Amino acid sequence: MEQIWTKYHKLLKEVTSLRAERGVGSKQATKASAPSAPEVDRLRQELEESQRKDERIKEVVRESGRVEVRADMEKDVAVHTRRRLDEEHAMLVKLQEEAKALAGHQDKLMLGQLRSHSSSSRSS
Repeated sequence: MEQIWTKYHKLLKEVTSLRAERGVGSKQATKASAPSAPEVDRLRQELEESQRKDERIKEVVRESGRVEVRADMEKDVAVHTRRRLDEEHAMLVKLQEEAKALAGHQDKLMLGQLRSHSSSSRSS
């Protein structure tokens, strides 16, 4: 608020000096450019409303930032979960292939034993 009054007084001095250059007396220039009490109240209310709007905008921006962070975290979790699922799927496929290979090997052993047993039976 103090900055606004400082700027206002600087501008008022500039207006006064410009009017003085044009031939208007400095008292008359100051009097003509000084705002009335209702105008000052209106400007103060506008400033307060502007400050409230500014605070609401800042809060929305902060909330937006929190939402973005939350979305990024959820994305990271989804990527990590997907990677884990892919790894587990690859491991499952590998285990299935090994089980199939073992089953094939077991079948060959059983056939070999059957042939061996049947050869022994014929020989006897």
